[in-house]
Amino acid sequence: MYIRSVDLDKLLILIVSEETACDLIQRAHSYPQIKAIFIVPRTKFKNELLAKWSDYVRIVPINELATRMNSFKSRWLRNEFERFHFDLFNTTESIGRTSSDLNGEFLTSQYLIHVIISLTPSVKDKDEFVNQCTNALKKYNPGLLKDVQEFRNDYTPSDALTYYTKPTFFFKELNMALRTRNVECLFLFRFFIRDIFDQLTQKQCQHSVRVYRGQRMQKEERHLLEQSIGQLISMNSFFSTSLNRKVALQYLGDTNIQPKKMNKTEMYEEYVLFEIYANPECRSRPFAIIEKNSAVSEEQEVLFGAGAIFHLKSVHCEDQGDGHHPIWIFQIELANGEEHELKYHFNHFHYNYANEELIKLSFSSFGLLLCNMEKYKFGSQLFRRILRNVSSNNLVEQARCQKIMGHITSAQHHYWQSLR
Repeated sequence: MYIRSVDLDKLLILIVSEETACDLIQRAHSYPQIKAIFIVPRTKFKNELLAKWSDYVRIVPINELATRMNSFKSRWLRNEFERFHFDLFNTTESIGRTSSDLNGEFLTSQYLIHVIISLTPSVKDKDEFVNQCTNALKKYNPGLLKDVQEFRNDYTPSDALTYYTKPTFFFKELNMALRTRNVECLFLFRFFIRDIFDQLTQKQCQHSVRVYRGQRMQKEERHLLEQSIGQLISMNSFFSTSLNRKVALQYLGDTNIQPKKMNKTEMYEEYVLFEIYANPECRSRPFAIIEKNSAVSEEQEVLFGAGAIFHLKSVHCEDQGDGHHPIWIFQIELANGEEHELKYHFNHFHYNYANEELIKLSFSSFGLLLCNMEKYKFGSQLFRRILRNVSSNNLVEQARCQKIMGHITSAQHHYWQSLR
């Protein structure tokens, strides 16, 4: 009765002995609340029954139980927080929204990430991030301060992937900021994002891979993807995949959910599996097998940098039988960011935003992007910060900042202030 009362979005794991395993598996597999069953054997335990439900049954020695459970929990929570969010690059009209609307969002996300990872690093970046986190958590969630203290004391750039895959608030907040384009938060995370990109670049796969990603999504999102076959899709957050198809399917959850067991949100969710082909010769975003650096070492994980661009190649629906949700299979392929049309639009977008060469990206570039996104308050704060750090001899940069700040105050209808 307790299992039935657990919400479907909760993480429920069963730990059983080999003596009770077979009976419990047969009884428990119909409960969608159970995400995994860990069997602790005393002998080399084998049973034909396990093969049938191998997607969520694990045989674990007692001395590895705590580690394996923590790994599973970490990866499950990360998959939940890493909720799928994308932008489309369309060359044709889309139902209800024009291609220029969609392409504007696509290019804004691409440019935002491009600017952030191009900013010149400072030794003060981490301290600024830690201080801001400490001040915020003292007020809203003091229980997480120990994670911040550990980060302050132990973090180095070579630890970026390890910290990204840990079940801490860093991961949740970073991906939320990427999905929502929270520029204030992304600015604080800039050193961490850059460190992750640097590690992925260092460990870049040198050969083509076929990987998988299981994701539940709203019916409207799935339909939009289906209508966009042949177009480009950009993943707004870091995109986690697995070399193992079974691992990807596992994170879809149990497809054996009857309508009467669903909550209102799940009634409108659909099950999607991405089959992804990635060739390292495509210059889009770095991707790497991160098993040796991940806090979850058994997932055969391949991580793509935020903003990775893919071609939507095809889609089909696989029927899972009566009483099961069908699974939509999307085949996608890593795109080349240097493709003529995409590169043309990106460069045109850049010159309109910053009026600078791509190789000269700076804090001013980020400030101009903020202004074009109508983030005037933060843009003004950033240019005041730039002015405080500009050399007194650099009159050109001082004048440029003052001019932009005048435009900001004018855009906010503070006309007299803009003339000062």
